[in-house]
Formats: sequence, structure tokens, C-alpha cells
Amino acid sequence: MTTVKKQGVRKAIPIAWQPTEVETKSFNSDAVIDAYLKGREDGFAHEVSEMERLAVQILKDNATKAAFSTNAVLAFLKENKLAAVDAYLKVSSWDELSVMVLVKHTSFLKPSFKQVYNLVSELETASEQENLALYFTFAPYSKDFNISCLNADGYALRLKQQEKQTGVTAE
Repeated sequence: MTTVKKQGVRKAIPIAWQPTEVETKSFNSDAVIDAYLKGREDGFAHEVSEMERLAVQILKDNATKAAFSTNAVLAFLKENKLAAVDAYLKVSSWDELSVMVLVKHTSFLKPSFKQVYNLVSELETASEQENLALYFTFAPYSKDFNISCLNADGYALRLKQQEKQTGVTAE
């Protein structure tokens, strides 16, 4: 008995027999399964890359919305003569973002500071309607404040135009 290699699959065919044309043009079950698995793998790879691209785009859009809302908070603080120092963003997931706003210690202790929570509540509620969970937190800032601790807690992104909005620096 001799062995004939056909379409990547080895078959034992006796020497007295030769493959027919139909067999030459047909696919065996191994070839069909291999093609299915390859197509499935390619499809998943395409689907994953498309999902990643969409998730990154949604994250960018949500970060832009967070920046817009943060600038509204900073403008509110400035209008009420409360000194914001900086704002940092923490990305928990593509649809959950937290903003930490650092406020000068003296402004943080003023009774008028509590008014900002009304605005923040409205912004957080509005963000929920846009499939975004946006949370604001405030912390008193002094010269002893350790930004590294804030970064270690995940607030790794700083709002770029913040100093232009408030006119206050972190020094």
C-alpha cells in the first residue's frame, strides 16, 4: 500500500487505485474544519480590534465630556471667588471617570464652597444620561499636599488648561 498526500491530509490509498476527479475537487472534513477555525479566528481578531477601537473612541469622548464639566466647575468656583488649584482625572473604565479638584484650603473651608455641590450633582446626573459615570471629589490643597499620593490613587491625568481658567497656580 502506498500513501498519497492530498490537500494537506495524508490518506492511505492502495496502488491499484487513483483518486477520482470528484475527490480532487472536493474538500475533506479536515480542510473544512481548518477553514472554519481560521475564519473564526480572523473574525474574532477583527471583532476584538473593532471593539478596542470603539472603546478607545468612547473613552476619548468621555474624557472630553469630563474636561467640559470640570471647566464648568472651575468657572463656578472662580465666579464665587473660590480658588481652585488643579484638577486631576482618574479613569476607572471607559465609561467611569472621576475628577479630583484641588481647592485652596482657605476656600475649601468657606461656607460658600458648599454651593459647588449643587452644580456637581447636576453635572453627574447629566453625565448618566450620556452613558457616562462621572464623579467629582474635592480636596483642600496646601503646600504640604503630596501630588504623588494623588497619582498613586489613580488620578494620573491633569487638566491642561486649568491654570488659564482659574489664574491660580499650584505653588
